[in-house]
Amino acid sequence: MNAAYINRYGSNDVIEIGDLPRPPIGLNDLLVQVKAASVNPLDFKITIYGVPTAKVGREWGLNSFVRAAMWFMNRRQFALAQRHSVRYEYLFMRPSGEQLSEIATLLDSGKIVPVIDRVFPLAQARDAFAYSESGRAVGKIIITP
Repeated sequence: MNAAYINRYGSNDVIEIGDLPRPPIGLNDLLVQVKAASVNPLDFKITIYGVPTAKVGREWGLNSFVRAAMWFMNRRQFALAQRHSVRYEYLFMRPSGEQLSEIATLLDSGKIVPVIDRVFPLAQARDAFAYSESGRAVGKIIITP
């Protein structure tokens, strides 16, 4: 299976393009054939790793002792973010079929129209990410197989 993949942290230069074995499909898995993918500068700045922040703990109604522990466990992330003049947030995503259905309806009706800036073939995935990081894109950057 032809794919763009990342094996280590870094900038655009860590994106590898090549054949990967097809992953095993379990009973609760779904195999999706991708016709195109969008590149967004946030895609490679967001991680799914970490401990929820005290702010999330407050939203969840946790007691102050637990929130203090959450703050303590995230102190390095906050210090690193402050050093680089950025904001660190923990985002807890919840799947919503209802929201996806509403978005599909808006797309079908033409009320939401995606703006496409450039289309890159998969072999130029590094160039697509570099273009995304340049800040010149005025719409979606698409990568096609």
